[in-house]
Amino acid sequence: MAEPRGGRWNEIRARRLADPAAGERYERTRRTVAAIRETLMRVDQARARAGLTKAELARRVGANPATVRRLLSSGQHNPTLKTVLEVCDALGMEVTVAPRHEGVTVSRTQPRTTAAG
Repeated sequence: MAEPRGGRWNEIRARRLADPAAGERYERTRRTVAAIRETLMRVDQARARAGLTKAELARRVGANPATVRRLLSSGQHNPTLKTVLEVCDALGMEVTVAPRHEGVTVSRTQPRTTAAG
C-alpha cells in the first residue's frame, strides 16, 4: 500500500518538532513567511488599485523591473525591508509594526556593554 501523500515528510517533521526549541523555531519561521506573503499580497493589491504595472512601480522606486516582478510574483519571498519600504512609499502606503496580541512576552538577551561602559 502506498504511503499517504507527504506521509514520510510528516513523520520526519513530527519527530523533529517534538523538540520544543525546534518547534519554536519552526513556528517563528512559519509566522515570518506568512507575514511576508500577506504584506506582499497587500502591496500588489495596492499596485493594481493604483493602475500601475510592475514595471511602472519599479521606475517609481528606481528599481529594476525584474526585481519588482520577482518581489510581487515569485513564490520565494525574502525581500529586504528597504525594498518593501520603498515600494510601499511609492504606493502611498505605510508600514506599521505592532504587537501580535496582548500578553506576548519576548525574551531578550542582555544589551551589550562596552569596555568603557
